[in-house]
Amino acid sequence: MRPNVQDLARYEELTEQLSVTTQTALYRACSAFGVTPTQYFALAALHALGNPKMSQLATYLGLTPGACTTLVDRLVRQGWVERCSDPHDRRAVCIHASQRGAEAFAAVTGARRKMTQEVYTGLDPAAQEHVRLGIAALTHAWQQYLRSCDDR
Repeated sequence: MRPNVQDLARYEELTEQLSVTTQTALYRACSAFGVTPTQYFALAALHALGNPKMSQLATYLGLTPGACTTLVDRLVRQGWVERCSDPHDRRAVCIHASQRGAEAFAAVTGARRKMTQEVYTGLDPAAQEHVRLGIAALTHAWQQYLRSCDDR
């Protein structure tokens, strides 16, 4: 059954409220450790990818190569990441989190986990499961939508 237009407006409003609220929580967690959300997302990408080449990092973050280079240059200057040569291709450069960057990523991730646990602990077990299933379904639907946009 498809929701009517009024229901869609409520879904959109709730999705926006959740997004703003979680972004605010992320900002608070990041600022407690001197990291911006953009820096955190870059460190998270490096954590997920290992030591990616610049092109891999750009693709993962959805950035143009130039924007990714600018971001990485800034992160290097701030001491969050380091460039290294690719052992398989001497012409290529890989990016990895510095010790400081890895520690900041771990600290922010831990703070976010703690916040999430506190929020979910405030819900009764049935509500926790409903929320988990709803968020999983919503995430899957958004991922499908984004993939379909990429295919156009």
